Amino acid sequence: MLVIIDMMALLMGIVMGFLAFLLLGGTVGWSAWYFYPARKTPSNRGGGRIKGIIGAIGAGFIGAWGGSFLALMGALVKPGQMLEWFIAILAAWMVAAIYTSFTR
Repeated sequence: MLVIIDMMALLMGIVMGFLAFLLLGGTVGWSAWYFYPARKTPSNRGGGRIKGIIGAIGAGFIGAWGGSFLALMGALVKPGQMLEWFIAILAAWMVAAIYTSFTR
């Protein structure tokens, strides 16, 4: 019985971490896309808007996950520390801003 509880706790930690980075990185990615000024050209009208938003959200998620992963692998932080979240936010912002600057 304890093995099942341990496996559930492990899987919930993985799933909750994924959802947290998706929400955190997605929010940061969307804000980078929203607040980054677009060039005033006729080519940025219409259909590319949704792809740009989804791409920025994906870039933010990858940045948050990657920053946290590298900080954990480099033994800079322990899982769940506030510094890990700060690094994840900073990395998500950097990756989303770079992505947005090249696509807008």
